[in-house]
Amino acid sequence: MKIFITGSNGFVGQHFKNYCRVNSLEYTAGTQDHYGNLAEPKSEAELQNIRESFKGHSAVVHLANRAHVMGESQCKPNSDTYSKIIKIYNEINVHGTLMLARAARDAGVKKFIFISSIKVNGEENNLNAYCETDPPNPQDPYGISKRDAEIELMKLHTPGVFEITVIRPPLIYGPGVKANFLVLQKISRLPLPLPFLGVKNQRSMIHVKNLIEFILCTINHPRSSGETFLIADENPYSLHQMISELRKCFHVIDWQFYCPTFILRLFFKLLGKDHFNKRLFDNLAIDPQKSKNLLNFSPKYSLKDFSSME
Repeated sequence: MKIFITGSNGFVGQHFKNYCRVNSLEYTAGTQDHYGNLAEPKSEAELQNIRESFKGHSAVVHLANRAHVMGESQCKPNSDTYSKIIKIYNEINVHGTLMLARAARDAGVKKFIFISSIKVNGEENNLNAYCETDPPNPQDPYGISKRDAEIELMKLHTPGVFEITVIRPPLIYGPGVKANFLVLQKISRLPLPLPFLGVKNQRSMIHVKNLIEFILCTINHPRSSGETFLIADENPYSLHQMISELRKCFHVIDWQFYCPTFILRLFFKLLGKDHFNKRLFDNLAIDPQKSKNLLNFSPKYSLKDFSSME
């Protein structure tokens, strides 16, 4: 088995390459040198070069994408800025993805693993954890582009010939992670009391090694063909639990005190950081039962393993 990894220089891609090296798995570290800028149309000669790059591979793991950018979801849907943002996401996450998938199919690749996002399901769930049977409800251009790519990819699915699998992870954490989780790490390292003792929300995340092992599981398991999976660590975390586990890893005394959540929300709103409220205090939980029932997959790692990853 030989795997072609697109976006191999990204956060997950770097970890995937290292995992393959450690476990003696054959892979190609795909970059723009192989497939160019995904936002740009390709000539027939360029497409042929991409097909040549894919030849001899059993699977393509498609990690390359235009990632979510904080604040873009705040743009008004009818504005020119919003239209431009939608266009950029479509060019890379939809049209670029389909171009690579067709090239992989034409090169004889058997499996195409598409790393989508839980944002296809939505931004929060206050009653039940998200599962695969929930109707898609993306709320921003990134989530919309991932949903549209999923729909178009499944049209290419041909059992036994060219098989598509879609994976929707939540926030992915591990060494080198940036954005929201990096902020959480910085907060956790502060040797100060924090007001999160009473925050009992439920947010799913996934350890990067759990994601990589699940990707490999879908490549090897015949029952992953044509399926969509929501995948996460075994249990969701409250903000209070996240801070506690990270402080243990960083050897910082876990001093947290109670403050009503509505006061915390008001505090961030007055600071002009209202978007933090969703990410810190709302629920976004995933039910990964399908991956267990269909593929017999159980995630091994959790936040408790974070220190061993650094």
